[in-house]
Amino acid sequence: MKNNEDFEFGDYSFTVAPQTVKPALVLGLSTRECLNVITVAQPASAKIASNSVVVLTADSQRLAEVKALWRVHSRTLGYFPDGAFTDYAGRGQILIAGPLDALTGYLVYRVSDDRGVIVHLCTAEHARGSGVARALVTELKGLTKGRGLRGIGLSCRVDFAANSIWPKLGFCPIHERAGRSRDGKPLTYWWHDNGLPDLFSLTAATSSGSRVVAAIDANIYFDLVTDREQGDESRALVADWLQSEIELCIADEIYQEINRGEDEEERRRCRERVSLCRILSSTEDHQTNVRKQIIELLGSGRTDQEKSDREHLIKVAAAKAQVFLTRDDELLRNSEEIHRLVGLDVMRPADLIGQIDELRRTAAYEPARLAGSRISLRRGKADEVDGLPARLCATDRGEGLSEFRHKIRAVLAYPDRSDVFLVSDGTEILALVAFHRGAPGILSVAWLRVLPGSLCQTLSRHLVLRAIQTATETGVTWVRIEDPNITPELETALTELSFFRAGGHFVRCVMRAIGTLDELLPRLACLDGSIPAETAAISAEVTRLHSIPAKLAEELERVFWPVKVIGAGIPTFGIAIHPKWAQHFFDEGIARQELFGADPMLALNREHAYYRSPNRCGLQAPARILWYVTKDGDFDGSMAIRACSRLVSIDIGRPKDLYRRYQRLGVYLWQNVYETAKGSIENDLMAIRFMDTEVFQRPVTLAEAKQFGIKANFESPVRIDENIFCKIYQLGLGEPSPMPKK
Repeated sequence: MKNNEDFEFGDYSFTVAPQTVKPALVLGLSTRECLNVITVAQPASAKIASNSVVVLTADSQRLAEVKALWRVHSRTLGYFPDGAFTDYAGRGQILIAGPLDALTGYLVYRVSDDRGVIVHLCTAEHARGSGVARALVTELKGLTKGRGLRGIGLSCRVDFAANSIWPKLGFCPIHERAGRSRDGKPLTYWWHDNGLPDLFSLTAATSSGSRVVAAIDANIYFDLVTDREQGDESRALVADWLQSEIELCIADEIYQEINRGEDEEERRRCRERVSLCRILSSTEDHQTNVRKQIIELLGSGRTDQEKSDREHLIKVAAAKAQVFLTRDDELLRNSEEIHRLVGLDVMRPADLIGQIDELRRTAAYEPARLAGSRISLRRGKADEVDGLPARLCATDRGEGLSEFRHKIRAVLAYPDRSDVFLVSDGTEILALVAFHRGAPGILSVAWLRVLPGSLCQTLSRHLVLRAIQTATETGVTWVRIEDPNITPELETALTELSFFRAGGHFVRCVMRAIGTLDELLPRLACLDGSIPAETAAISAEVTRLHSIPAKLAEELERVFWPVKVIGAGIPTFGIAIHPKWAQHFFDEGIARQELFGADPMLALNREHAYYRSPNRCGLQAPARILWYVTKDGDFDGSMAIRACSRLVSIDIGRPKDLYRRYQRLGVYLWQNVYETAKGSIENDLMAIRFMDTEVFQRPVTLAEAKQFGIKANFESPVRIDENIFCKIYQLGLGEPSPMPKK
């Protein structure tokens, strides 16, 4: 071996001894198979005329070329519905490469929360070794960075050759998780960080995220565990890119379905594969209530098969799964009515693939599932400890049930400095959170447990938010999670609510203050000497953002809510709201009048959507909102500014589209949205999405606001001068705010 020679491995250059290694060429890349590498004798110098990359549009004739290229490599890339290509193109999430007369490759990606996710990356055979995949990924990096996304992620089986290639593209292996392939090979999660300045970005990037709880019927299950031809659509559910997005579940009715099979060996194999999915559980009471509604709608069924199909649906709905996947025509025809009756989305596997991002947002936080239910939050008592569900105990991590109950009793023994809250659905306890006020300036969360199930992620966010609110109300600076057995669902909730790891715990700073960056940053630099690890972590992140004041201010208000940063360019708007909606969104005082029956569970919501006419009136996001409750003779406390929120986004569209997008947040029924659109589904509406509402201790009357300098009556949204905002905010918190002289 005299001289080394340079070759290309797909789109990646490397040096090998001559005549010893043939260049390997990338045929297709997806997060199902990730990479199909074949060895051929083709010179690495073979290039195509152009590797230019453009964004494909839904009306482009080249969409047919993309579908044709997918069909050539569908065995490698996996099943992908025809409609999904159209949906992704409509969102501008398909990139194509090559000259007009020859498509050389395409990339399909998603935007999941604050990151991009690669779905397909496919190179045409004639373009192998030409740098197409590199060009597509480079373009994706630029697009995601330009949109302010933290980075790009994907999942790849550990036994695939692509695991040696991703590092060369700047991806890092963050973690592994079990795969759903038949051989059980684990998946590596690869992450490319865009390097954007953002507080605690690494913690958020490595979070497992919220998964859709998707139950499957017997036919879908048999598709997954057998090789029958009609199962391609179902087998798309085990694609690698979907495994971090959905959790496949099934009801125990599957054993009845398996038992009806005629082949003994086939029955044995199917029973063994049940572990592929989590078995859903529900109480007899829940099943009885759901059964009555389903039978009234569909009938009891004529054959054993039909009866079993209904029983499967009943058990899934009673377990409060989010989605039921089926190919049954009768169920699909009645999907809207089933959703209305029991809150279950019935759809085909192909439909789930096209709607995965919308479904994930619903899975992460769906307070509408709590509204109107029997779920309640109350203080726990010592005599209830023995009745706590054993599943709240982390026995899989070595925690003993008697030890767990003993420690809960120990917390309850000191009511002067500890609180234990239980979340119940009727008589069934679903979650537990225990607070302890020990070290100065710190609220310790001794226990934070939620039973697994479809409500787990929503309840997790409610309880974490309860901890933040408790810290704010009691004036402490830090919330520290001391429970050593935090589940992935809770870890995701903590990360999304700006907790980060320091000193072996998840921690969050709570800072009720208002001031400029110059005034607030020194306070952040020395928050509390008793927890130097947390302080050091915050100081490092603030240093990264110091040269971008507007971004730093926005991040500080998000991460350290309820802090308010002035003088950095965050606008404030005053928006009028009727008492009917104020009682649900934030106004407990009005809600206690109970004239409109405010739902107590909605008081815990972190996020809301408020509908109004599409006239922007200068509104922009991000911003702050001061909520002005309008006059109504039936309510005390109207005609006053009563709360402050973070304005996250403004969405304008048709009523049905907006309602479907924000229905998960509750409060509004379709009839309310329809009325706001003046009785027409063709009229555009504006949905204002807001978060982190701070209710004023002292309402600021319209007369007081006008004395501060506000001239409007809030008929439309009005921009509020920052000096006036400061005075109103301080007065609302009960702090002295000098009234101007007349």
